[in-house]
Amino acid sequence: MAIPSRSKAHVLDPSVRIGKSGLSDGMMQEIKRQLDKRKMIKIKFLPNFEAAAFDEAVLKITSTLGARVVQKMGKILVVEKARRPIRAE
Repeated sequence: MAIPSRSKAHVLDPSVRIGKSGLSDGMMQEIKRQLDKRKMIKIKFLPNFEAAAFDEAVLKITSTLGARVVQKMGKILVVEKARRPIRAE
């Protein structure tokens, strides 16, 4: 029986922390690298990150990297690498 993604996410420690410098190109590359390595990561947005930019950051991460949001809790985001869609033949 497969363990649901949210259960797996609970035990993860944040592997990426985003602060006042925001979601730079270097940070996006690091998130991509972490996703390729671990398949599921927890991202913590530090208190000095602009709260108004949180939803934009989530959208950028998911659309640019093809990630899927597993869970959002406050300023903590858990994403997993999206599975490839099944192609119709």
